[in-house]
Amino acid sequence: VLSPKKFGISVISKNGSKIYEKDLIHNSNNNEIDLSKLDYFLNENVFKIEKILKEFIEDICIILDCNNFFSVNISIKKNNYGEKMTQENLIYIINEARDQCFETLAGKKLIHTLIDSYLVDNQKFQNLPKDIKCNFFSVDVRFMCLPQEYFKKFEDLLSKYHISIERLISVNYLDNLFSGNDINHLEMARKVIQGYNLNEVVFTKKKPEKTTFFERFFHFFS
Repeated sequence: VLSPKKFGISVISKNGSKIYEKDLIHNSNNNEIDLSKLDYFLNENVFKIEKILKEFIEDICIILDCNNFFSVNISIKKNNYGEKMTQENLIYIINEARDQCFETLAGKKLIHTLIDSYLVDNQKFQNLPKDIKCNFFSVDVRFMCLPQEYFKKFEDLLSKYHISIERLISVNYLDNLFSGNDINHLEMARKVIQGYNLNEVVFTKKKPEKTTFFERFFHFFS
């Protein structure tokens, strides 16, 4: 977990038990994360963790608390000709939404892709209804982003330790998603990574090619 006033690092086993945990709280009136302090924090902990694990850390998930996030919203509609809605329909329309925002998203790092609502034959749904046929549907999509140059600062710092960023999650997004739940940000992030939010869509990398594509993770089809 990274914020202007606190750094925290945790290693969790597959069964959910904590292997390692360390926090650093620092008094600061600055709203920006101090990268030199973060470098010191990583230097103090990364090698300890690798010694415990007896292997190198290759990638991590960052839970980021900062004011640099911003959203791009778009609503896009598709004629479905009375057919059943499919995962392919949704992948197509969300890719189309991203393409329409291409210039707006230039120089931005896409962090979260969220479906805020669905409109199916003029009926609004917060979650996609299963096994439904319709003449048309539309989705309200929200792209949560960071400036690319801001994201790259973390990438560059972690590359000193040969670590890549597998996933970055906004604290504000977690707080809104789990409003009223008495769990910490680490547990919230674990749930998100495991697919808790059915309306979040994840861009991933197709293997073995290096090109990025839009794949996943509509759990209501599984």
